[in-house]
Amino acid sequence: MSEETKHDDTMMEEVEEDVTPDGGVKKKILQKGTGYLTPEKGSEVKVHYVGRLLDGTVFDSSRDRDQPFTFFLGKGNVIKGWDESVKDMKKGEKALVTIKPEYGYGAAGSPPKIPANATLQFEIELLSWNSEEDLTKDGGVLKKILKEGEGWAKPKEDEPVTVNYVIKRLVNDQPSDEVIEEKTGFSFVLGSDEQVVPAIDKAVKEMKKGEKCYLKVKSTYAYGADGNSTLGIKPNEDLYYEIELIDWQKEKGSWEMSTAEKMEALIKKKEEGNELFKKGKFDGAIKKYTKALDYVQSDYSFSDEEKAKAKQLKLPCLLNNTMCMLKQKKWKEAIEQSTKALEIDHNNVKGIFRKAKGEIGLDKWEEAMKDLNRCKELDPSNKEVLAEISALKQKIAQHHKKESAIFKNMFQRLSQLEEEEKKEKEKSQASHGTKGEEKSEAAETKKEERKDTPMEESKDTLTEEKKVTSTEGVSVEAASS
Repeated sequence: MSEETKHDDTMMEEVEEDVTPDGGVKKKILQKGTGYLTPEKGSEVKVHYVGRLLDGTVFDSSRDRDQPFTFFLGKGNVIKGWDESVKDMKKGEKALVTIKPEYGYGAAGSPPKIPANATLQFEIELLSWNSEEDLTKDGGVLKKILKEGEGWAKPKEDEPVTVNYVIKRLVNDQPSDEVIEEKTGFSFVLGSDEQVVPAIDKAVKEMKKGEKCYLKVKSTYAYGADGNSTLGIKPNEDLYYEIELIDWQKEKGSWEMSTAEKMEALIKKKEEGNELFKKGKFDGAIKKYTKALDYVQSDYSFSDEEKAKAKQLKLPCLLNNTMCMLKQKKWKEAIEQSTKALEIDHNNVKGIFRKAKGEIGLDKWEEAMKDLNRCKELDPSNKEVLAEISALKQKIAQHHKKESAIFKNMFQRLSQLEEEEKKEKEKSQASHGTKGEEKSEAAETKKEERKDTPMEESKDTLTEEKKVTSTEGVSVEAASS
């Protein structure tokens, strides 16, 4: 194949074409891509680009940063002109895209680099794309839309949803023909942490009514190391799901509820949190308790009696939240929650005790001991409080003992170093003294030898004759003749 032919395979005649019917986005292919596939809506695409104003001024460049840019196609992550132009590009394709203001940054521009109502030009190279959206950002749940849903609304946590789903095995990254389980009209509550595996919960939160998708699910987001013997799912087995969101029951916002409804909703969420706490599902319990507290966060419309009742309902939620956070060693958060509980009831022994536990976790022993002694004053026979005081005293004593040992060793070492330095100094002085004596003796010996030499004696005599004595008795050299 000639070089000219090779060139024709990759380069195309630079003909500008309309991407949009109104001419708002135009594209000129500079380098032909490979294959025939183009990225689908929702794909994570990777590109290199250089953005210029019409006068040639470069305002942004991924090439200058030497770092490709990634975004989700058709999700509104980028300006509209990009979504419109990239969706029809092939892998390796490079194109010059001209985008009018209504498909770019419009009348507002993007100061200081992009002025208002600016037409922009981008040289875009499509490097690659992944049609499966990574919902967990670790490859644990990959989603691809098979059928678009309606509108823009999506279900929220704690709302009952109804779905159809099919589970299959995932073999070599492809679904098997075997259907493990299939359900239609299955209902569950989002965020319940109980009825479905984490992958389904995560996926449905991002779906629209009528949407259908598939999921490739790692075992950590499915049945994990335990598997599911009832369904025949092995430990650590990856799975394939197809899910369709039929509908969901929209939960009333707290602003839409009467005071009585808010109180009722609070109690319900608290009870759900308690059930999760008993099962050791502390993250889920925290979500429930926090949701319960949200219902009565704003009480400006409550009567005095209703405010008092709301406080009494909030107190156990705050105390339980504190306990969940202590279980997870979230010491700072535990202190914050217990402090809020004590604002409602400053003499609550549980609140003070749990605050002290958080302080111990942060090594704030002085504050913890103060709080524990306060608990002892309020409830002198509380065995848990007395045991914690005893344990903290032992901990402090051990710490002081350890510190004392460290300082003792430190002082011993300093004393040892001082003694070594003293000995070294004495040794040095002794050495200098010996060398001085040896030097003096050597000088005297040399002097005696010189006096025994006739030439040296004559020279000394001549020198003495040339000297005179000053009035001050200081010997100075006489002027030469």
